[in-house]
Amino acid sequence: MSIRTRRNKEGKITGYQAIVERGESSTGKRLRDTKTFKTKKEAEAYINQTKSHILNGTYIEPNKMTVSQALDEWLQTQVKPTLAPATVKSYQYNIKNHIRPALGNIQLQKLTAMQIQNFLNALDKEKNLSHRSMKYICDNLHSCLKYFTFKKMLSTNECDFVKVPKKKQKPISSFYSIDEIKTLMQAVQNDRLRPVVYLGLMSLRRSEMCALTWSDIDFQNNVISVNKNLVYINGEYIIGDCKTESSKRQIQVPPTIINLLGEYRRYQIKERMYCKEEYIDRDLIVCKYNGDYLNPATLSAKFSQLLKKHNLRHIRLHDLRHSYCSILLNDLNIPVTIVSKSAGHANTQVTLNTYSHVDSKMQKKSADALEENVFSDINKKLG
Repeated sequence: MSIRTRRNKEGKITGYQAIVERGESSTGKRLRDTKTFKTKKEAEAYINQTKSHILNGTYIEPNKMTVSQALDEWLQTQVKPTLAPATVKSYQYNIKNHIRPALGNIQLQKLTAMQIQNFLNALDKEKNLSHRSMKYICDNLHSCLKYFTFKKMLSTNECDFVKVPKKKQKPISSFYSIDEIKTLMQAVQNDRLRPVVYLGLMSLRRSEMCALTWSDIDFQNNVISVNKNLVYINGEYIIGDCKTESSKRQIQVPPTIINLLGEYRRYQIKERMYCKEEYIDRDLIVCKYNGDYLNPATLSAKFSQLLKKHNLRHIRLHDLRHSYCSILLNDLNIPVTIVSKSAGHANTQVTLNTYSHVDSKMQKKSADALEENVFSDINKKLG
């Protein structure tokens, strides 16, 4: 190991090149790494540090691989052979639309935590992504860097030093009352979109609706089993697992909803007979006229059109799910543990955080009940 002084044409010193000899390759080629510094002290420090790493077995051989090339290798060797197609597609989407455009051209070994943090901050401020989406993207990058740390091409995983921006969860304020739901149910009784309304009011997300099959419904015991979802990525429909383990659930539903779904099934059978051989039998409840998959994203627009057609107050399709939870908690006083499980929340705190307006009303009811049953007599005596 040595230091070479670098000079310009006038003989002025422009820097100091640290030269690290690492022996020979299997073909007899001499292995040498070089790095230039502004001062001789920096070059000496680099050489001493490199000596220490070589002796300790922690030396990282310089490599000009870019983040983009690293992502490609990681996808090909680690992701595609081991993960479900739907998961692979979601990784590819995040890489193509977020990670690669921002970080792809940076050399992998020169990628810093600050660059990753700035990238995440931009996702928050410029693209306004949810905390969950940003965390998922960061997890993808973290897994990639972890792989190259294992390969000893990186000494540290820079993702370990960043924080995914947090967003304050907004309480849900847009949902239907019991009377509005009754009006909606009347309005959709002859509409092809009616199963979407029925299932939305039973807390299903649109991706869950589009994957639900008739075999998932137990008509005898009034139970709907939610065990998968449908995603549409890069022009391809993929049936995959629910978004979380808690999203897999069995929902006990009212007999009326079961009967209405049974009526719709009979309608769908007639529709199938009309399509004849063009019908694609996937056993789906929410689908196109020919039985094929329906893009979950299109349901929101169709639902908005339905509300406008019947002059009903506009809410999002997802707000049917919120209506379900709010009515159970606030109007019917169903325990939060039951509502949380039916909605597929990870825990009851998620439910309470999301429906804080309901929580405050529940607290008011609790205070009123205490006043009426415990403290009212005391108050009279004090008066």
